[in-house]
Amino acid sequence: MNVVVPGTVVGEDERVDTVSGSTPQIHTRGARRATVSVNAFGAGAIEWVTNAILGLTLPPVRDVVDAAGLTIDAVGGPTDLSRVLDTAFEERMLYEFEVQYGLESAPVDAIEAVTADFDYTADGGGPAGVLNTTLTLDMT
Repeated sequence: MNVVVPGTVVGEDERVDTVSGSTPQIHTRGARRATVSVNAFGAGAIEWVTNAILGLTLPPVRDVVDAAGLTIDAVGGPTDLSRVLDTAFEERMLYEFEVQYGLESAPVDAIEAVTADFDYTADGGGPAGVLNTTLTLDMT
């Protein structure tokens, strides 16, 4: 098995605002998609891959996949790569799957405002004196 394309972003990630006790918090969540390539080779490879694909629909397997928050779909059909290897015929099969899953960051305390104090002293040709100011940015 080989992860061909890991973690491609699907759509846009979402900002989620929550409150823990009295503290506002934010976290992000989003959907991802990966392509997984399954290769089987040797005697019975074609049968093994076929049974594995059929097995994805079995209720116990579906329960595990659903509990993990995954969606697994076959991409196209199987590719028969059987060939003569050295002096004998070898069965080989390739099947690709698309796996969709969600990611969610850990919540962090939200920043409601940022305040910064500045002192500006004119230097060389500017107005004389010192300018004191406070800048507050509302982050809500």
